Amino acid sequence: MPYPPQVFNIPMTAINATGNASVTFDLGRPRPFLCWVSVTMIDSLSSFDRDNAVVADIFRIDGVQQPSRVFGGDHWGPNGFGSNVMPGVRIGFGRFINCWLRVFHISDLEAYGEAVVMTLD
Repeated sequence: MPYPPQVFNIPMTAINATGNASVTFDLGRPRPFLCWVSVTMIDSLSSFDRDNAVVADIFRIDGVQQPSRVFGGDHWGPNGFGSNVMPGVRIGFGRFINCWLRVFHISDLEAYGEAVVMTLD
Protein backbone atom coordinates (compact mmCIF):
# COMPACT_ATOMS: atom_id res chain seq x y z
CA MET A 1 0.00 0.00 0.00
CA PRO A 2 1.55 3.38 -0.98
CA TYR A 3 2.15 6.01 1.63
CA PRO A 4 0.10 9.21 1.46
CA PRO A 5 1.98 12.22 0.06
CA GLN A 6 3.90 14.34 2.53
CA VAL A 7 3.74 18.10 2.19
CA PHE A 8 6.48 20.42 3.44
CA ASN A 9 5.86 24.17 3.50
CA ILE A 10 8.43 26.81 4.50
CA PRO A 11 7.84 30.58 4.42
CA MET A 12 10.55 32.82 2.95
CA THR A 13 11.02 36.55 3.58
CA ALA A 14 13.31 38.73 1.46
CA ILE A 15 13.69 42.06 3.19
CA ASN A 16 15.90 44.99 2.33
CA ALA A 17 18.56 43.96 4.86
CA THR A 18 19.53 40.92 2.77
CA GLY A 19 17.44 40.89 -0.39
CA ASN A 20 17.04 37.13 -0.47
CA ALA A 21 15.91 34.04 1.39
CA SER A 22 16.86 30.43 0.79
CA VAL A 23 15.44 27.16 2.07
CA THR A 24 16.64 23.62 1.47
CA PHE A 25 14.27 20.70 1.87
CA ASP A 26 15.74 17.34 2.93
CA LEU A 27 13.30 14.59 1.97
CA GLY A 28 15.36 12.00 3.88
CA ARG A 29 16.09 9.93 0.76
CA PRO A 30 15.76 10.40 -2.99
CA ARG A 31 12.04 10.55 -3.75
CA PRO A 32 9.72 11.68 -6.53
CA PHE A 33 8.36 15.14 -5.74
CA LEU A 34 6.44 18.17 -6.89
CA CYS A 35 7.97 21.47 -5.74
CA TRP A 36 6.82 25.03 -6.28
CA VAL A 37 7.72 28.46 -4.98
CA SER A 38 5.58 31.55 -5.09
CA VAL A 39 5.66 35.22 -4.20
CA THR A 40 2.71 36.01 -1.96
CA MET A 41 3.46 39.64 -1.08
CA ILE A 42 5.54 42.47 -2.53
CA ASP A 43 6.00 45.69 -0.59
CA SER A 44 7.15 48.53 -2.80
CA LEU A 45 9.11 50.77 -0.44
CA SER A 46 9.16 53.62 -2.96
CA SER A 47 8.05 52.91 -6.52
CA PHE A 48 8.45 50.17 -9.09
CA ASP A 49 10.89 51.07 -11.80
CA ARG A 50 13.08 49.33 -14.37
CA ASP A 51 15.61 47.96 -11.87
CA ASN A 52 13.06 46.24 -9.60
CA ALA A 53 12.41 42.51 -9.78
CA VAL A 54 11.31 39.66 -7.52
CA VAL A 55 12.15 36.05 -8.38
CA ALA A 56 10.99 32.86 -6.65
CA ASP A 57 12.74 29.81 -8.07
CA ILE A 58 14.03 26.30 -7.52
CA PHE A 59 17.78 26.78 -7.62
CA ARG A 60 19.33 23.34 -7.03
CA ILE A 61 18.20 19.73 -6.79
CA ASP A 62 20.76 17.43 -5.14
CA GLY A 63 23.40 20.11 -5.70
CA VAL A 64 22.75 20.47 -9.43
CA GLN A 65 21.85 23.99 -10.53
CA GLN A 66 18.63 24.06 -12.52
CA PRO A 67 18.56 25.48 -16.06
CA SER A 68 18.01 29.20 -16.60
CA ARG A 69 14.50 30.14 -17.72
CA VAL A 70 15.23 33.87 -18.14
CA PHE A 71 18.71 35.16 -18.99
CA GLY A 72 20.57 37.81 -20.97
CA GLY A 73 19.50 41.32 -21.83
CA ASP A 74 20.17 44.34 -19.63
CA HIS A 75 19.48 42.68 -16.28
CA TRP A 76 20.40 39.00 -16.42
CA GLY A 77 23.66 37.15 -16.99
CA PRO A 78 24.55 34.68 -19.72
CA ASN A 79 22.72 31.35 -19.79
CA GLY A 80 23.77 29.24 -16.80
CA PHE A 81 24.61 32.09 -14.39
CA GLY A 82 23.21 31.71 -10.87
CA SER A 83 21.74 35.22 -10.96
CA ASN A 84 19.25 34.29 -13.69
CA VAL A 85 15.68 33.08 -13.22
CA MET A 86 15.36 29.32 -12.64
CA PRO A 87 12.14 27.24 -12.76
CA GLY A 88 9.45 28.10 -10.21
CA VAL A 89 7.80 24.66 -10.43
CA ARG A 90 9.44 21.28 -10.84
CA ILE A 91 8.34 17.66 -10.89
CA GLY A 92 11.45 15.63 -10.23
CA PHE A 93 13.33 13.05 -8.25
CA GLY A 94 15.83 13.85 -5.52
CA ARG A 95 16.52 14.35 -1.84
CA PHE A 96 17.71 17.95 -1.40
CA ILE A 97 15.71 20.76 -3.01
CA ASN A 98 17.04 24.30 -2.68
CA CYS A 99 14.61 27.19 -3.28
CA TRP A 100 15.26 30.93 -3.40
CA LEU A 101 13.26 34.12 -3.09
CA ARG A 102 15.29 37.06 -4.42
CA VAL A 103 14.60 40.77 -4.51
CA PHE A 104 16.61 42.91 -6.91
CA HIS A 105 17.29 46.54 -5.97
CA ILE A 106 16.70 45.85 -2.29
CA SER A 107 16.37 49.50 -1.27
CA ASP A 108 13.00 49.63 -3.11
CA LEU A 109 11.34 46.24 -2.45
CA GLU A 110 10.60 43.63 0.18
CA ALA A 111 8.87 40.33 -0.57
CA TYR A 112 7.37 37.31 1.13
CA GLY A 113 6.85 33.90 -0.41
CA GLU A 114 6.33 30.21 0.18
CA ALA A 115 8.29 27.14 -0.87
CA VAL A 116 6.29 23.92 -0.95
CA VAL A 117 7.30 20.31 -1.67
CA MET A 118 4.90 17.38 -1.97
CA THR A 119 6.33 13.87 -2.15
CA LEU A 120 4.78 11.60 -4.78
CA ASP A 121 5.55 8.13 -3.45
